[in-house]
Amino acid sequence: MMSLSRRIGAVAAGSVALLAVAQPAMAATWYSQSDPLKVKEGGSTQGAAYGNYYNSNGSSAKNATTRKDYKAGGNGVYVDTDFYLYQYACSGGADGCREQWVYAGGDETGRTTSGKWVSETVSDALSAKASQSRGAIHVCEDQAYSGDPCSSWVYRSFSY
Repeated sequence: MMSLSRRIGAVAAGSVALLAVAQPAMAATWYSQSDPLKVKEGGSTQGAAYGNYYNSNGSSAKNATTRKDYKAGGNGVYVDTDFYLYQYACSGGADGCREQWVYAGGDETGRTTSGKWVSETVSDALSAKASQSRGAIHVCEDQAYSGDPCSSWVYRSFSY
């Protein structure tokens, strides 16, 4: 039989190991320069982007994006980010009050028509009431007289 001091030591060691494993992810990369997220129209790639969704000092969620126009000088390419927080909220209806993803805001980068990679960071405030942040991200091409074609959505999250 294990002595009380050994059991306490084993529990403490297990707690330390659990804490080491349970550390929240602080950043989440989405795609890369060599394999970017692409916006296509009519089967042709119009633009692309990649980036990093991360916790900035516990005060804001940031999406550091890099994008380019594959048809330089054409319609502008931009990254659209919707920010969500996981927190206790009441949605009404049958769901009632519970922890859930709540839309916190959205932001877009400026448009670029450059054939070179252009970087820009967008952000939204974190809340002390929330425990996680999620970014819904896609790259789009701005079109004047029709809906903007966009890539599929990419989702990245972190706990804080």
